[in-house]
Amino acid sequence: MADNSRNQNRRRGTAGPANATTPPTQQTTPVPPTLNLRSHPVEAASIPRVLPDSWSRVPSRTPSHSEADTGYSAGEESDAESSSQGPHTPRRLSTNANNIAIPETRSIDVRCFFTVECDLLVVVRSNASSVNVVRYAVSKEVLAISSQVLRPLIRELPDLRINVAGRRVNVLEVTGDSEAFRIIFSILHFNPASDIREISVRTFAQITVLAEKYQLQGALEAWNPIWLDNLEPRALERGNENWLYIANVLNRNSQVEALVARLGRDCYAMEDHIMRRKSSDGRHEESLETTLWPEVHRNQIGRLRVVRVIHLISSLRLLRSTLAYHCVERTPALSPNAQVCESTICQCLAYGSFLRSIAQIDLELASGLETNLELGKCSQRQPGEESLRDWEQSLQNWDQSLLRWQTSVLGWEGSVQQLEDALCRVTFDTLETVVPGHSCTLQAIRSGFLSSIVGSDTTDEAGIRRILGASIARHRGEVGNYTAVGLPQSARLVSLSD
Repeated sequence: MADNSRNQNRRRGTAGPANATTPPTQQTTPVPPTLNLRSHPVEAASIPRVLPDSWSRVPSRTPSHSEADTGYSAGEESDAESSSQGPHTPRRLSTNANNIAIPETRSIDVRCFFTVECDLLVVVRSNASSVNVVRYAVSKEVLAISSQVLRPLIRELPDLRINVAGRRVNVLEVTGDSEAFRIIFSILHFNPASDIREISVRTFAQITVLAEKYQLQGALEAWNPIWLDNLEPRALERGNENWLYIANVLNRNSQVEALVARLGRDCYAMEDHIMRRKSSDGRHEESLETTLWPEVHRNQIGRLRVVRVIHLISSLRLLRSTLAYHCVERTPALSPNAQVCESTICQCLAYGSFLRSIAQIDLELASGLETNLELGKCSQRQPGEESLRDWEQSLQNWDQSLLRWQTSVLGWEGSVQQLEDALCRVTFDTLETVVPGHSCTLQAIRSGFLSSIVGSDTTDEAGIRRILGASIARHRGEVGNYTAVGLPQSARLVSLSD
């Protein structure tokens, strides 16, 4: 019986009393290797201890800073962590700009993590050719749900993963403003940035660009009114010109007209979507990129500039012809009531000082002209030094040059404000400055000229004449009409009641 019991125990694999303290022998079944690197890291013993011939010829050196920045791409990151493979595990190699394999020694620099469960690394470049990148760790699911444009891109990502903060993540490259992406990602992940309410007009414009490009308008719908209310009062400040784009996309146009008018005065002629102007301190020029601006606003700015330049030049020509008519021609047929001054000395003084004033601003004007006005020839002339006929000829030549420039308005490359400031310095003297009690209408003509260039934008010559005539009439105490009796044919004044 005892022998039968021992035989049964042997068949059952159980130990008898004689060998109760001896542990049973355990048999293991071989487990096939797995390809899931996230849950089963590769054992060090499975990695070859000898580097391939192509790697053994690589010189041992540390990559430069520029190589570390530009050599990154999704396909160059390892699927296995080099630091966890043991001392004999070869490190992942990357390729620099010269196609030289170098050991990958740096870690991935991530600007911001928007979720602890990140599974996508977004690499942001300002443009496709930029070597500088900013990386954000985000959720693939959040981006796919938020953007119909990004959704297919995320689904088609290759199965190439890199290690970021202990997680295996995919990589997606996009182009755009990195600061705008930061604000957008913080909103999409319900983790708004601390400075989200204090963004600039520039950042707001870039956010609007990305919202249109990637169809993110719905996600930003709650924040757009907040940003509009905060930034609209500052729309006219220098540097906020991209408000033209924001207002057009989001339909907030209250400041657009004033901004267009200001740009029409401040900016030079536009070239290839670049608009130049003087800096705030006036020491140098600065450029404005107008690519985002609606074409209708760019055209409107150009038209306002041309209209204003024509008006300023027309006003100057009218002032010149009026003074020449009264001070040089001095038509005998004029009645005493039509004369602006009875003193020949005063007339010559006024016209001579007017020419000298024009000559003083000649260099400033000529620097912005393609047509040389040749005003310097009159700069040293004094009344009585030359005959009135020579004066008339010089004035006629100057008037023709000015007329040619007026017909080619684009010859003025500077801003309207520069031209207006220069013309405001045009002046002339009369006997009122040297003879006490002398009174004439010549200074009223200059007052009308200043009123015309400062307070009006009309290109209608009749409107300019009306302004000049009103100044003369007020100086004489006339409340009725100031007719064309006392003015040359080129500067006829219409009725004030017209």
